[in-house]
Amino acid sequence: MPNDYYGVLGVTADASADEIKGAFRRLAREHHPDATGGDSASELRYKEISEAYAVLADPQKRREYDAARLGVGTWSSPWGSPFASTIEDIFETFFGGGIGRTATRQQTRARRGESIEIELEVTLDQVVFGGDRSIRFERFEPCERCSGEGTEPGTHPQACDRCDGTGQVQETRRTILGSLVTAFPCRACSGTGWVVPTPCSTCRGAGRLGQDVEIPVSVPPGIDDGDRLRLDGEGEAGAAGGGRGDLFVRFRVEPDERFERAGDDLYAWAEIPLTTAALGGKVNIATLDGDEELDVPSGTQAGSVFRLRGLGVPKRSGRGRGQLVVRTHVVTPSKLGRKEKQLLEELAVLRGEDRKAGVTSVLRRVLGHGR
Repeated sequence: MPNDYYGVLGVTADASADEIKGAFRRLAREHHPDATGGDSASELRYKEISEAYAVLADPQKRREYDAARLGVGTWSSPWGSPFASTIEDIFETFFGGGIGRTATRQQTRARRGESIEIELEVTLDQVVFGGDRSIRFERFEPCERCSGEGTEPGTHPQACDRCDGTGQVQETRRTILGSLVTAFPCRACSGTGWVVPTPCSTCRGAGRLGQDVEIPVSVPPGIDDGDRLRLDGEGEAGAAGGGRGDLFVRFRVEPDERFERAGDDLYAWAEIPLTTAALGGKVNIATLDGDEELDVPSGTQAGSVFRLRGLGVPKRSGRGRGQLVVRTHVVTPSKLGRKEKQLLEELAVLRGEDRKAGVTSVLRRVLGHGR
């Protein structure tokens, strides 16, 4: 069972938001450590009250809590069990600050560099077989004069006097709940906690400069248009000696006049002579792996489909390749010699085809009145 937050505040489960707020204000004033002398019992009670209010005052958290009380779903306190370890922890969670807390953590000037995205065009052949490419672009590189520190040689950064090197300036406000401390980034050091009395004359204190670079990229077999490849640590150099960001390479696959791609399969057209389509035979077709001999059975019609396994695109699983789907286009001769015409006319007679009758002949055959 979750903690009885309604019981902690002394309200019913159907209490309104205003009733919950009123109960919290009354109990908070009564049990605040400043009012009770800071004894341990009052401190624990104050933690209970604060946690209960934080849950019941948030509509979403309250719905989840109520559902758990009814046995629907589960509930665990976002601040640990049974209660936050210190009053400062509660205020850190609720209000983003502490009670009289002083920031003492030393900041670092180093900042990780930004990530970069570059578009790289590749061919269908590179998609199928992979390959090595290189890309040129501009990115921040560490300044050679100051070795990325941003200071003139022989000098060093100093802790900011205004924030004592914490990178934060705090503002204290008095409320009914006690002293609330709000922290802001220090303007004097831009939140880094450090200042550079003598900036590097080359990079002006940035510790990095823009330079053109060339990076090798291995094209993974089977990639698709729009896929991204992440290269760790190949992005911008960080400020003040910080680590590099990442480089993301987005691939654009150039259109190929020979093939169309659908997933792991490739599609192509093959021209077949009229006589080969009728009598059967072999034709050479172009594939990404070189010319392949296609067996064409007799009576092949225009638009017939042949599937050649293992000649498509590598599968993402790494297990083999897709297929090459070949659609046939039967080529009808546009110019015929006298002998060729004579042979075709004899063939038409043998097949009972009345070329002059045209549609009428076709209709007679459909209606069963002979050829």
